[in-house]
Amino acid sequence: MIALQFSQFEKGATKGLCIEFVLHEYAKALAMAEKLTSASPAGILIILEKLFHCSVNPECINQSGIVDKLCFYCEALVQTSKIGEHLLDTIDELRNSTCKPRAVLARQLRSIPYCTSISIDALLQPLNQGLRTFFARLIPVIYSCAECETALFALLELRKTFNRYLGAKTVESLLQQLFPGGPHLLRQAITTGYSRRGFSDFCQRHEMLLEEELVWPRKEEICVPQS
Repeated sequence: MIALQFSQFEKGATKGLCIEFVLHEYAKALAMAEKLTSASPAGILIILEKLFHCSVNPECINQSGIVDKLCFYCEALVQTSKIGEHLLDTIDELRNSTCKPRAVLARQLRSIPYCTSISIDALLQPLNQGLRTFFARLIPVIYSCAECETALFALLELRKTFNRYLGAKTVESLLQQLFPGGPHLLRQAITTGYSRRGFSDFCQRHEMLLEEELVWPRKEEICVPQS
């Protein structure tokens, strides 16, 4: 079913779209994970249920969790482009790290006995680490898709979000590896790719973003998450 939905796209377009969708869902996951540090137990449970779909919460019925969406798009990437298989294992790890604290909190809030001496903060640590690991393992996939303008544009669009949660200059460091000659080559690749597919108007609508100041970091500024 996933392969059929992408069958009408050419191979390069499919890869770019899958990575674009993955990046947007991943950005949502990072934003939700940040809220876990200041949320109440009930609030943490709601966030975890949005990350990992759970029909116990009426608000989440008929809605896919973010981890489910990441899995869907990564499976589409693997099926149509034969890359990114290792991401599926990372997603399974994210599922596991989300399920344990969700189960503990759900029982605590319903006064159901659950034998554990581990704090919620400690239970959430694997989830936070797993999210950083996911990006580190996504980087080789992005490297192999340097010709996909949709993926490049998504990185540019979400640059400030990823840098905020993953570390200063994270995205710039990644893009520098793809375009060591300078940011102008990145912009050229994006505009040329969209124009080739007949989407010149898209670039015009986002001209401000494409023209935004972008400087490659020095070696001492490079900060890319490690798996």
